[in-house]
Amino acid sequence: MVTSDAAVSIFLQPGWTLVGLVALLCAVITAALWFALFRWPGVAPARTPQAAYHVSATALFALFLSFTASDAWRRSDAAYAALLREASELSTLAQVADTMAEGRERGVAADALRGVLRDYLGLTLREEWGRRNVTGSDSASLALDRGRGLALAGLAGPDAALWRVAYERIEGANQARTARLVAGGVYGDALRWAGLLLLFTVGSGAIGLAHLDRPRAAVPAMATYAAAACVALCVVALNEHPYAGWDATTPDRLEQLLARLG
Repeated sequence: MVTSDAAVSIFLQPGWTLVGLVALLCAVITAALWFALFRWPGVAPARTPQAAYHVSATALFALFLSFTASDAWRRSDAAYAALLREASELSTLAQVADTMAEGRERGVAADALRGVLRDYLGLTLREEWGRRNVTGSDSASLALDRGRGLALAGLAGPDAALWRVAYERIEGANQARTARLVAGGVYGDALRWAGLLLLFTVGSGAIGLAHLDRPRAAVPAMATYAAAACVALCVVALNEHPYAGWDATTPDRLEQLLARLG
């Protein structure tokens, strides 16, 4: 799995850094617009537009923001669902290994299966979760392939039923891993966020135009709009990446399983 070419790595920054950048950007855009409208000669039109002029522009911003928020939360839900499924599949695989632990020959097979589980969990926690699941780990893929090989070889033996369950659990874990990496690699689309900021700029400018005859009244009007938009943008930005931000999906269940395996 590879990161989308449209992704912006700024959304992987710590929460307070991201909030500060969004707030600074909103403040700079609003201040620049106020200066251009009320201090730059010849920029503003001769007549003041009606007060209702700004409604369509701000409504478009709100609509586009809601679509972006919906996409971010859908991705977050998908990431959490993928984690739950992966943890469930791997836990069942560990139980299969425990069932195999009786008898000398079966004990060897159980140890091999546990070894695959430990290797996979260690690699995915370090090389995928440690990098916020932005890209997949070839080593983790090889560990799963090793598990598949063990399961396919075991299908020809006396414990075929157990190995069939093990193979199905490995395939399920691989599908969950794919969904997890998809959620982590497609985020922060540059064009979408550029469109959001453009609509915010248009909306702020429209509010300023509606107050051309009252420069002082334009300050609180534009500041209020900027503050409200900043809060909304920050909330969406903090949820843009499902494995970063303040409500990130974390690998607690996988870490607990690894600790149980020793």
